[in-house]
Amino acid sequence: MIQIHKAALAAIFTISALSAHAADFYAGGSVGASRWHVEDVPGFETDKSDVGGKLYLGASFLPYFGVEAGWASLGKLKVSELGSPLGDVKGDGWFVDAVGEFPVGDNFALLARLGAFYGKAKGTVAEDSGTDVKWGVGASYGFSKNLSMRAEWERYRFKAFDEKGDVDLWSVGLNFRF
Repeated sequence: MIQIHKAALAAIFTISALSAHAADFYAGGSVGASRWHVEDVPGFETDKSDVGGKLYLGASFLPYFGVEAGWASLGKLKVSELGSPLGDVKGDGWFVDAVGEFPVGDNFALLARLGAFYGKAKGTVAEDSGTDVKWGVGASYGFSKNLSMRAEWERYRFKAFDEKGDVDLWSVGLNFRF
C-alpha cells in the first residue's frame, strides 16, 4: 500500500512541478486483448487470454514528451483440470509512464513509453502485489485538435506469488485533450 502512495505522490509532484510549462492535459481510455506469459503446469489447462484495458490522465510538457498516470486491468488467467475450473488470477494495478510522441505526418504520430507498474494479482485463495517496470509502443491518429485514437502494445511486468509474470495488452482507445 505504501508503494501506491509513493508512486501517486511522485506522479503528482512531477505533474505539479512541470505544470507551469505544460502545453496541454489529456485523458483517455482503451480496451483490448490481454495475454499472460506464465509457465504451464503439467496436467492443467491454462487460458492465458482475456479482455483488458486502461484509463489514464496525462500532461504534455514539451512538444514530444509527456507523463501519464492511470489504472490498468489485465484480465484473468484461468486454470482448469480436465475441463473443471480450478481458479482464476486477476491482474490490475496503477502505473506512471514517461511518454514520447513523435509526429510522422499531419495527423499521425508514433508513441513510446517507459514507466513503473504497481500490480496486484488476486487469485481464488491468495493475493499478492509488487512494483516493476512496464513499456510499450503504439501509434495515434488525430481526428481533430482535441480527439485522437490510439493503438498500442504494452508489456506489464510484475512479481506475484514469488514468480515474475508478464502480461501483454494490445489495445485501441480514445484520447481527449483539454
